[in-house]
Amino acid sequence: MKLKHISFVVSAALAIGFSVSASAASNHETATVNQYDTAQSATINQSNSSYDTVSVNQAYYNNSASVAQSSTTSNTVAINQDGTQNAANVQTTFGGYNTTNIGQNGTTNSASVTQYNEKHDTTSVAQSGTSNGADINQSNGSYNTASVNQVGNNNTADLAQEAAYSSTTTVAQNGSGNYANTYQNGSFETASIGQNGSSNTAYTSQSGTGDRATVSQSGNSHYASITQH
Repeated sequence: MKLKHISFVVSAALAIGFSVSASAASNHETATVNQYDTAQSATINQSNSSYDTVSVNQAYYNNSASVAQSSTTSNTVAINQDGTQNAANVQTTFGGYNTTNIGQNGTTNSASVTQYNEKHDTTSVAQSGTSNGADINQSNGSYNTASVNQVGNNNTADLAQEAAYSSTTTVAQNGSGNYANTYQNGSFETASIGQNGSSNTAYTSQSGTGDRATVSQSGNSHYASITQH
C-alpha cells in the first residue's frame, strides 16, 4: 500500500520523554501532537482512511493517548490531557464524519471510545478529578450523540449504543464513587443520567423505538434502574 499523503506534526516543549508513532496508507490524513513537561505518550495510527484529523495535547506528567482509525473518512478526534497519568483511547473502524472530544484534567482518569460503522456521531468526554472512568461503545448506527461529564473522584460511566439511530445519551456525575450505565438498542432513543453526591448507582436500558429515560439523583447511596422494551 502506498502512502499518498500524510501531514504529521510533532511539537514538544520541555518534554523529557515521549513516544509518538503514526502510520497510514491513506489520503490527506492529519495528525498533530503537542507534548509538554515529562514522559507523555501518544500513538496515532491511521490506515485505509481519508481526510481524518487527529490532535493530541498533553501537559504535566505521564499522560497517554492512543488513536486508531481504519477505513474511515472525515473523522475528527481531539484529546486534551492536563495532569498526571490520565489515559485516553479512541478506536474507530469504518464510517465517517464522526467527532470525538476527550478532555481530562486531574490524575489517573481514563476514557475509552470505540466506534464501529458509525456516521455523524458526536462523542464528548470531560473528566476533572481523580480516577474517573468512562467507556463509550457505539456501533452500526447514525446520528448518535454520547456525552459524559464527570467532576470528582472514582466516578464511572459505561455507555453503549448498538444499531441505534438518532439516539442521545448524556451522563453528568458530580461527586465521588457514582456509577452510571446506559444501554440503547433501537431508534430515536434518549437517556439522561445526572447524579450529584456519593456512591449513587443508575442504570438505563432501552430496546425499541422512541423511548426516553431520565434519572436524576442528589445525595448519597441512591439506586435507580429504568428498563424499557
